[in-house]
Order: sequence, then C-alpha cells, then structure tokens
Amino acid sequence: MVMQGQFLNLGLALFTDLTMLAR
Repeated sequence: MVMQGQFLNLGLALFTDLTMLAR
C-alpha cells in the first residue's frame, strides 16, 4: 500500500515535470 502510494506520487511529480517542460 505504501509502495503504491509512493509510486503514484512519483508518477505525478514526473507528469508535472513533463508538462512544465512541454510549456
């Protein structure tokens, strides 16, 4: 459960980073 939450958090951070770069 904790691992899944951390993985989701990492994915969200990566997605935000990609969107910022896309800008």
